[in-house]
Amino acid sequence: MITDDRIKTQKLAQDALLKIRSKHLEEQLSKIPPKPVYKHIYEQFDINFLKTKLHYDSAYYNVILNECNKDQIKIANKLVQEVYSDIKTLYQYMNIKPAIYGNRKLIHENSPELLEENAHREISEFISQNYYNLTKKERSEQYKIRVIEESQLLLKTDPSIDRKKAIDRSQKRIIYEQLINTISFPGSLKYTLEEKRLEDSYIEDLMLAFENHVRELSILFSKVK
Repeated sequence: MITDDRIKTQKLAQDALLKIRSKHLEEQLSKIPPKPVYKHIYEQFDINFLKTKLHYDSAYYNVILNECNKDQIKIANKLVQEVYSDIKTLYQYMNIKPAIYGNRKLIHENSPELLEENAHREISEFISQNYYNLTKKERSEQYKIRVIEESQLLLKTDPSIDRKKAIDRSQKRIIYEQLINTISFPGSLKYTLEEKRLEDSYIEDLMLAFENHVRELSILFSKVK
């Protein structure tokens, strides 16, 4: 049986390793010139457009944060900032102009209310497309193995949770993970990242840090009622 102490020890060790890697990557990044390899596919990195992207991304997080309690919000805000930092470093290192997920017609819209209204609609559409609109067979093919593995681990580490709740929470976590990944790197970018991480150890390390923060954030979101 996996004990709570062992899980905490593993988590601390992983966090320490990621911090060392992140510091090393920042030092290396400052010495590496912009990559020209993607210029025939993507526009070059633009720090001002990154700020615009994060402004629109925040609407999606705000929709979910509105359902969180005070303690969850405090933790989530820190994790969202970590995700933002990971996103910045990846786009900058790959020298790719950041991409914005969602309704392109709102690209110049600054109304928080309208942005969150749109974000709420698109989150609902994303969940429908990736879960509710799938057939039972499609859901099983896409999620069954991961849900079973995660729910079994959850049952071992949290004796207070029952099987149905463990399955539901595991499913929610996976969906939120997909959503965060899609918001961060929409369209073809996610495929470019997966392809290039196999060829570039820096991208691999950056992606590991990003995935760790996304997992933590999706775990927290899965607990929101």
